[in-house]
Amino acid sequence: MKIGWLLLVAACHAEAAAPVEGQSAPPPPAQKPVEHTGGRRVVTDTEVHILDQVQFVGTQVSHASYPTLDAVAATLAGNPEITLLEVDDFAPNQSVADARARAYASYLVGKGVSPNRLRPVGNVDTKERVQLLILQRKP
Repeated sequence: MKIGWLLLVAACHAEAAAPVEGQSAPPPPAQKPVEHTGGRRVVTDTEVHILDQVQFVGTQVSHASYPTLDAVAATLAGNPEITLLEVDDFAPNQSVADARARAYASYLVGKGVSPNRLRPVGNVDTKERVQLLILQRKP
C-alpha cells in the first residue's frame, strides 16, 4: 500500500495588517465550519488546508482514505467559490502518477464534485504525495 500526503492550499493569501502602536493585533480569520466529520481540514477566509495521508492500492484510492476524500468533497461543496482545483499526484512513474490523479478526481466526481472543477495531473517525483491546489476562485 502506497501512502501520499494530501495538502490543499489556497492560491491567494491575505496579508495580516500590522498592529498600530497601542492597539492589539487583529483577530485571527474566522473559520468556516465544515459539516462532514471525516478527514482533518480547516477553512479560513483566505485558504483551505487539509493534511492527511492518502493511501493507494496500486493506482486506486484505498478504502482507508475514503473519509479523507469525503472531507475534500465536503470542503468543495461548502466552498462553491473554488472553481478549479488541480489534483497533483507525485509518483516515481508517470503512468502511475497519471492514473492516481485520475482515480482521485474520479472519486470526487462520484461524490458530487463537478468534473469541470477538477484538473488531474500526474508528476514524476521520488517523494510520493498528493497535492491539491486551488487554481481559480469566483470573485
